[in-house]
Formats: sequence, C-alpha cells, structure tokens
Amino acid sequence: MVFSKHLAARRAIELLLERGGAMKDRELYEHLRKSYDMSYKEFISLLLYLEINGFINVESIGEDTKAVNLNYKRVGTGLEK
Repeated sequence: MVFSKHLAARRAIELLLERGGAMKDRELYEHLRKSYDMSYKEFISLLLYLEINGFINVESIGEDTKAVNLNYKRVGTGLEK
C-alpha cells in the first residue's frame, strides 16, 4: 500500500492500543513498514505529526532507542490513565 500519513497515523494508534499504549520506535516502524511503503524519514515525520497533535509522546530510552507512548486522553478511548 502506498504511504498515506493519515492511514499510517490511524494504524500506528491502533497498534499502540493493541500493545498496551507503548512500543519502541523501531518495533512500531517495522509493523507500519509491512503495510505501507514508508521510509524511516517518513516514519519520523509521522511520529512528529502525532506528537504535535497530542496523540503520542516520544522519549529517548537509549542511545538509538525511543519509547512511543499513547496519550489516552487525546485518543479518547475511555482508557485514560
């Protein structure tokens, strides 16, 4: 499937919900890359888009590793923490 920021954003949120609201950036990228023709640069742009719009928070947990955490209040799942 061709990369679409909105479809990929929706799928990223779904994946985070399925995984308890948190994933490592590389793990999320690998899952999204299977469905979308997405470069790592486009993935970083997607994370920035989701973070600016309040859907996720991204934090460094290692030299090359980031944690991607879902903002349950913004997503409105009823599972707010």
